[in-house]
Amino acid sequence: MPYKVKIKGIEEDRIARSKGRSLSVSFKQSVELARALRGKQLLEAYAFLDAVAAMKKAVPYRRYNSNIPHRKGRVGPGRFPVKTALAFKKVLRNAEVNALSKGLDNTSLVIQHIAADKGASNFKPGRHRGRRGKSTHLEIVLAEVISGKKGKKSDKKAKGKGAPKKPSKKTSKKQPEGQKEGKSQETKKGEEKKVEDKKTKKEASTKSSSTTSKHAEGKDKQNKRGDEEASKENKSDKKSNQKSDTKADAKSSVNSDMKTSKKPNKTSSQSKKEEKKEESK
Repeated sequence: MPYKVKIKGIEEDRIARSKGRSLSVSFKQSVELARALRGKQLLEAYAFLDAVAAMKKAVPYRRYNSNIPHRKGRVGPGRFPVKTALAFKKVLRNAEVNALSKGLDNTSLVIQHIAADKGASNFKPGRHRGRRGKSTHLEIVLAEVISGKKGKKSDKKAKGKGAPKKPSKKTSKKQPEGQKEGKSQETKKGEEKKVEDKKTKKEASTKSSSTTSKHAEGKDKQNKRGDEEASKENKSDKKSNQKSDTKADAKSSVNSDMKTSKKPNKTSSQSKKEEKKEESK
């Protein structure tokens, strides 16, 4: 059966193919395992398939993942398709042998293409009669990746940095003199506008600073006046308090004198009354 897949950008001499027909494995498991292997190097793919067969590493399920538990190692929903992994390993080994027969290096091989297609579902014989079996077609394409090409690109970039730059097409085109003069005038006008804007900003800032200083001086004068008025009020209050104290002292002295003058009168009247009483007796 001829191969359908054509790899663009890679020569046919650096490509090895292999195909498995009607493999008795699950189609859904094959799709998930093929997605996990796509783009891996050959040796990495072998290590991954061995780990899956030993149930040490799970295959992440991205499409057919309903009612599938999550696994360890940030895999998410996944399973251990042991039978599918062993079948994939056989087909991958056939592709490696085809590559070696072409003289390719197995350490530089990469799984460029891998696809699982649904096969025929035939009836099973024996005690399983009446049931349809599962089958899958598998196709693998290995390509040799040359590491020297990347180095050549980097060398070109390094050479290009030191070399003088060629004049671009845009700069090489000559502009008419009228356009040049118009652009120069526009640039001059733009610079003049910038200078004027800076001057206006400076003037506005100086005005704002002067107004703020005037406000501050006015506030200081008001505060000084308030302090002087408060001191005058305090002095007047002290004087009034002193006058009231002197008046109170004078009143208290007069009252004391009056009391002392009344006391002897009372005693003389009492003495007269006593004399009258004695005479009447």
